[in-house]
Amino acid sequence: RNRCEVDYLIGSVHLVKPDGTYELWFTDGPDYKIYDEGLQQFFGGDIRKAVKAFYHQTNQMIDSQHFEIVGHVDKIKMHNRGRFFSEEEKWYREQVEETLELIKQKNLIVEVNTRGMYKKTSDSLFPDYQTLKRVKELNIPVIISSDAHHPDEINNLFDHAVNRLVEFGFQEVMMFENGTWITKSLV
Repeated sequence: RNRCEVDYLIGSVHLVKPDGTYELWFTDGPDYKIYDEGLQQFFGGDIRKAVKAFYHQTNQMIDSQHFEIVGHVDKIKMHNRGRFFSEEEKWYREQVEETLELIKQKNLIVEVNTRGMYKKTSDSLFPDYQTLKRVKELNIPVIISSDAHHPDEINNLFDHAVNRLVEFGFQEVMMFENGTWITKSLV
C-alpha cells in the first residue's frame, strides 16, 4: 500500500477465471451480451456454477489480499436482472452469506455502490437490499461510493443510498478523513 501512495484500497472482482482455462469471463461493463456469451462459453449456461466461481474468487481475494473495502460485493447480479436466477434463491443467499461472514472475520468495510443505479444497469444498489440488511445484522461497517469514472459522477445517488441505509437501521458510515478512518452519522 505504501508503495502505491494511496490512502486505502478497494478489492473487487470484475473478471472471473473459470476452471481449466486462462480466459476470463467479463461480468461487468455496459453490454449484457458479453455476460451472456461468457456464461455460455465458460460455464455451459450453468448460472449456479458461474455465480459460485465469482464468489469463490471474491473469497480468495478477501483471504489473500490486503485492502480495506470490498467493492460491489454482489456485482455478479448486475446483468442477471432476474433472467437466470432469483436473488432470493437459497443457493445464492448461501454464497452471499459465506462472503459476508468472511468480510466480518477480516474486519473489512462493505462498499455501498450507487453506479449501477445511476447508469441504469441495476434496479438496486450494490449490495442489494436483502444483502444490505444482512450486512447490518452482522454489524459490518459500510462506505458509500458512486464508483465514479468521471468527476461529474462523484456524488451520484448518495442521498438515495443514505435513505436506504437509514431505512435498514444503519446509523453511520465510514469515511476516510485526514489520514484515518472515522464514522459519520447518518441520522
